[in-house]
Amino acid sequence: IAEYKAHIRALRSIYNAYAPIHLKLPPEMLMEIFGYALPDGPTIRSLRVLRVCSTWRGLLYRTPRFWANVAGAYRIFRDPSLRVLHELQVALRRSVHEVFSLRLYGFHSALTTVLLPHQPRMTSLDVGLEPRHVVELENFLLDADLLCLAELRITFVWHSAINYPRLPPPPHLPCLTTLHIARAHLVPGFIPPSLKHLDLTSCVCERCRRYDEPDQLLQALQEC
Repeated sequence: IAEYKAHIRALRSIYNAYAPIHLKLPPEMLMEIFGYALPDGPTIRSLRVLRVCSTWRGLLYRTPRFWANVAGAYRIFRDPSLRVLHELQVALRRSVHEVFSLRLYGFHSALTTVLLPHQPRMTSLDVGLEPRHVVELENFLLDADLLCLAELRITFVWHSAINYPRLPPPPHLPCLTTLHIARAHLVPGFIPPSLKHLDLTSCVCERCRRYDEPDQLLQALQEC
């Protein structure tokens, strides 16, 4: 049976190698096309394009832009499983030098370890924050080298009296152009020179509930 299966795999490989698309399009063009492909599922296991044939699978493994898209398609929730964290780590590693964006629901401490080797390539970070994850996100923002981060969005998903994470000083975010933040937390001295779009929202933390410092907001806006 094993011998028959080996013959079947060999015949399928030959058939796929001589498919019209492989004869007419060079591998480099297929890889360019794959770089614009968006994942059809939230996990690597659900990527049907990887199961088309061994030729496509081999080319996809060599297309960093595709894996950056895969990483951006993940929706990491409050307590991600080890499998999800591993798959995100694999996608980021295969994305090599490509920039990527992330959308998170919560910021589990395990994410810091996964993102640490790739943080300079992150261009967009959207975090729906919970009270128990404030410290983890704050530590990540203050310690990370977010040299390419162009968009930062922080919102709360729970209504509770919690503290908003401190934001890093402008030198840590040299490329930040878009910021979505609660108005009470826009403080003087934070505005990076690169900022072009500012979205101020309400907040549910204790500071915002007693917010009565419009002068601070005006001073911060004058720095824009």
